[in-house]
Amino acid sequence: MAGEIPKGLEWTFLIHFFVTAFFGVAFMFFHKVILEAVEWPYYDEVTSRLLGAAMIAIATSSLLAWREKEVEKVRIVMEMELVWLILAVVVSIYGIIMTMNLIVWAALGLFAAFLVGFIYYYREAF
Repeated sequence: MAGEIPKGLEWTFLIHFFVTAFFGVAFMFFHKVILEAVEWPYYDEVTSRLLGAAMIAIATSSLLAWREKEVEKVRIVMEMELVWLILAVVVSIYGIIMTMNLIVWAALGLFAAFLVGFIYYYREAF
């Protein structure tokens, strides 16, 4: 499916932007609350904020991809999303094993849903 970006992929990019930007901002400014909620130990002011900054960068790449009209122009963003989401799913599964926390289950659900969406559209497009 060369050419125009499918509407479903546009929506996936846009929703991914909002969700990831929300959590990125939360990690940057409310990191203590989030770390307590997921039962992660709190070590320093930088690590969780760095994760937040990375999430905002990933969200921004989704927003920039959403603005594009040709599917070939977003290929590298989709590939980055796939790597990020696969790793996020693996780490979330590890987190569930370690904490059995419901919030980590919710994060796993979000990561898995986006992963399925990006895999579907990647396979359709390329």
